[in-house]
Amino acid sequence: AGRSCARSRAAPADGGGGARRVQARRAAMSDFYVGMKAEYWSPSYNEWIECRIAFVHANGCLKLENIDGSGVLKESADQSRVRPHPDEKKQGGKGGPPPL
Repeated sequence: AGRSCARSRAAPADGGGGARRVQARRAAMSDFYVGMKAEYWSPSYNEWIECRIAFVHANGCLKLENIDGSGVLKESADQSRVRPHPDEKKQGGKGGPPPL
């Protein structure tokens, strides 16, 4: 049972402060970063689709863009359906953004 990236409509009992801190920690622990090449498992197409990480949401979910820059692939994808692109692994991948 993985966590869902669906947006919750119910307000947290603590007013949201505690939930926001937990979400911020999840995002900080992410193995993904903006600009990283990745692959998304599409249950609709039953295949891996190349993409780029556009944004890491506070809850850990990922906004994915098409690799060719043609637009958004997935607004809020669960990390369990995303893996680093093979090119990222060759470059030492998994870790952080490339050096500036």
